[in-house]
Amino acid sequence: MSEMASKYALAVLNRRPADNQSAWLDWAREDLYEFYRYAEHGEFRSSDGHEIRYALFENKVLPEEANTSSVSDPLNDPTDQFVASLAQAKEEPAEPHRGWVVIAPGRIESYLKYQEITLELVAAGYSVAMIDHRGQGHSSRLTHHHQHGHVNNFTDYVRDFAEWMQLIEPRIGDAPAYILSHSMGGAIAAQYLQQFAGSSEFPFNPFKKIVFCAPMFGIQTRPFPFWIAKPLTRFLAFLNSILAPKKPWYAPTTGDYIMLPFAENLLTHSESRYSWFSNMYHDMENIKVGGPTNYWVAEAILAARQVVLQAERLKIPALVLQGAEDKIVAPKPQQEFIERQKNSASKLKRIEGARHEILMENDAIREPAMKQILQFLRAK
Repeated sequence: MSEMASKYALAVLNRRPADNQSAWLDWAREDLYEFYRYAEHGEFRSSDGHEIRYALFENKVLPEEANTSSVSDPLNDPTDQFVASLAQAKEEPAEPHRGWVVIAPGRIESYLKYQEITLELVAAGYSVAMIDHRGQGHSSRLTHHHQHGHVNNFTDYVRDFAEWMQLIEPRIGDAPAYILSHSMGGAIAAQYLQQFAGSSEFPFNPFKKIVFCAPMFGIQTRPFPFWIAKPLTRFLAFLNSILAPKKPWYAPTTGDYIMLPFAENLLTHSESRYSWFSNMYHDMENIKVGGPTNYWVAEAILAARQVVLQAERLKIPALVLQGAEDKIVAPKPQQEFIERQKNSASKLKRIEGARHEILMENDAIREPAMKQILQFLRAK
């Protein structure tokens, strides 16, 4: 029995418990894990020599694996728990292929964190492409210390993204494509569209719309006021380049990765999802990233402001989802971005109760946000 990936995804999605139930973590470790085995993982070398990892999950007929003894196909195993779900879904036709959603993750994140979002997008009929930005996930690290959140120039992220898009052009082809970005990934995707997409160097530009979830168009600099943090990190980065040019320093008050207790986290109200991705960092030491370096903070501040000032250069409709309780990125530049873009189809939606990780929030907050994303992508 072979099925479209969207139908398989829908069956897995129909089995998902509420995130306030203990069974949610079992579902994520078992059902979601089985679904995600069908992702294709790849890598390429950037123009300046760094290894960049990515993954693709194409909404197509899943491969027959009956003759492959090393891997069992949950769709062909009559004892598998998914068969009952699939049988119940028989009356529901598979979603048509709606194109590609390209995911640009945030700082410290690996694309592995986007398994549940991938499941929902595939169930809705989309194929998904995800990238690990340089310096995080499974991509090359950039300093002597594996956990540094570092970049020499923010444009390096953007050029990686542009080179990746040229690489996967044959997979996307003439299909419509959309970007779903989070936090730092929003600044990267915006600069890509503003500066690289459709240029003579990177002519491929299939994008019709973009979604920004809690985009980094301005950052919170606690405990320092912004007017102190901006020159301070620039000065420290300069001093670092003189005293230890090959060993970047963490920005003040930051350091190696620490898994905070759920009660202290600023990211989400969902204890299940917080436990799931925290356990991922615990189990996979190689994807851990700690605080940012002074270089990163200085570059991020400049890049975020540049994105807002050049908002008119982003021509496609944009949906900005703003967490009402977000203490990681600044809200005012998000509104300024929409106003400067001057696109009547663009809009900012404030998600009440949401912290920074809108797509990792509890069901009551997250589900309306996901519905808004899908409605926005499908709207004419």
